[in-house]
Amino acid sequence: MPKIRNRLTLFGVVASMLMIGCEPDPRYAPVCTILSVERQPEVFIINGEPDAGYKVLVTVKNIGQPGKIRVATRLGTSEGDWERVRSRMFEVNETQVLRFDFPDPTINASNIQAVAECRWP
Repeated sequence: MPKIRNRLTLFGVVASMLMIGCEPDPRYAPVCTILSVERQPEVFIINGEPDAGYKVLVTVKNIGQPGKIRVATRLGTSEGDWERVRSRMFEVNETQVLRFDFPDPTINASNIQAVAECRWP
């Protein structure tokens, strides 16, 4: 009987460690919020040639503890969807404006929408 109890105790400790690794305690992790998402037409130079597209400016604020925050931005158009992802370090209450470039859509694209999300990695 003691062997079974020891194995169950060991299993419980390992399971707890795995759960702790998957779900960080918010008191010790960064917590982000998106303050704004701005889409603007932009001309990029690709292989020495001008190429019309869009830049997306995402304003992110960390309202939690210092740490890395992952920001994902998606640009949707009549020609398709594209996603860009970036991870950055943030201090407590720090606000950063991140720029994401999308030279992918053509000048004829319509129904252009940009969305962003942030999370702890």
